[in-house]
Amino acid sequence: ADAESMTILRNELVFLVKIVSDLSEFVQNEMKFDNNVLQKSDSSPVTIADYSIQVLISIYLHKYAPNTQLIAEESCDLFNSSNHDLLQQVAKLVHQFLPGSVCPNPISTSQILNALKSSSTPDLFDSFSNTSSQKATAKNVQYYFILDPIDGTRAFCENDRKNVPQNSVQPQLQYSIGLALLSVTNGIQQKIHAGVLALPKYQTKFDTEKSCGVVIRAASTLGCQWCKTSDISTDVNKKEYGATVWNPCLLGENAEVDNNAKLTQRVVVSDHENLQQTPLGIGMRVCGVSKAEIKRMSVWIGCGSLCKLAALCLGDIDVFIQHPRGSQFSSGANTDELFIWDWAAGLICVEEAGGAISGLEMPNNSLDSES
Repeated sequence: ADAESMTILRNELVFLVKIVSDLSEFVQNEMKFDNNVLQKSDSSPVTIADYSIQVLISIYLHKYAPNTQLIAEESCDLFNSSNHDLLQQVAKLVHQFLPGSVCPNPISTSQILNALKSSSTPDLFDSFSNTSSQKATAKNVQYYFILDPIDGTRAFCENDRKNVPQNSVQPQLQYSIGLALLSVTNGIQQKIHAGVLALPKYQTKFDTEKSCGVVIRAASTLGCQWCKTSDISTDVNKKEYGATVWNPCLLGENAEVDNNAKLTQRVVVSDHENLQQTPLGIGMRVCGVSKAEIKRMSVWIGCGSLCKLAALCLGDIDVFIQHPRGSQFSSGANTDELFIWDWAAGLICVEEAGGAISGLEMPNNSLDSES
């Protein structure tokens, strides 16, 4: 796509992610989670906000991008007759935050279920998330939107009720919303074109408020920028959405220098890992780096992969390492798997900010979950 088309697309994604970011904050601030948190088959939590965000974006894209397919994390497996109230709450939230021009009438429960089913189609899901060597057929769908409605649901549910470690780069737990567009040719993922990340609780070094939130946008060849969430307009009557000022994302921009004028690398690993046990940590020890120095390099940010990739884009960390749970470098059972929504939006943001993402055996800009 040409630069003008990519700019329009990027603006639309910013507009859409801003809407659902507002929705997530409303849920977090106004609703009690005691009866609104369900447990999925992998024991991870899912909330009314996850479902509402996914349904809202699905309905929006169905109207304005009918030839695309949305692939997202949540399914309708947990909905049954016993949680009819949850369906009603999702319907109310989606109608409250979805622009009237998209869906002027109240959202029905059947629309919610259809939106969830259409965005978690099994054959499309398997084509991007499994670790087999088989490649799925695109079925004449050339473009896919990839959504993680809330990355870091546990942090979302905590809502400032949990203290963070002393080496945290943020004063509170983080969650994010990630939306990306990629193209598929002959059933094989080829290119990520654009991505947007929203972090409603993130505090930058320029903020005087406790948490103003940021939105990060990126598009192929157009770079990566960020702005405060509060600076983005959701006025549908405006030709262009977004803040008046976008700041460039440059990796390493906030690099720290110690008292000996040595550059301090800030490394983040997943919560189930220990930096000293990773290949990087072992290599540093072999090269004579002390355990104390490695510990000083290790910083923390929670929760979710997209939050850590966002911190890379904003220059608050320098390296993010993640190995599958249960590997030789981490602890715990091998229950976690990286899916396409865990990386897609963050990948293009990092690369457009000047960074690179790769696995031990995969090329850059690859979403191979096995690597």
